[in-house]
Amino acid sequence: MSRILIAPLLIAASLSLAGCQTAQELAQEDDATCRSYGLQFGTPDYAQCRQYQQADRTARYQAYQQRQAIENAARAFSNATVQNEKNRKPTEKCSMSPPDKDGSSKRVCTSY
Repeated sequence: MSRILIAPLLIAASLSLAGCQTAQELAQEDDATCRSYGLQFGTPDYAQCRQYQQADRTARYQAYQQRQAIENAARAFSNATVQNEKNRKPTEKCSMSPPDKDGSSKRVCTSY
């Protein structure tokens, strides 16, 4: 196996721990993809195709991780907002009532 293919396979092996496919399955899938393009094992074009397959998989995995981080941050923000709303003290609006016949007025407050 060429030295060019070893690094992508090591990366594939580490990524496979988080996924469902083994490094061997990923390599077989990449091999099948590159051969379906008519490329022959051992040629520079085949090696470049395999590198592209690995780079594409790595980019998709990183995009997945970024989406997960964004979703987790949004969830945490939402939970914090809900918790803040639960802890919020009621707001009162107060005003003075019109004067009675005797001239006194009362403070009237409404909570919301």
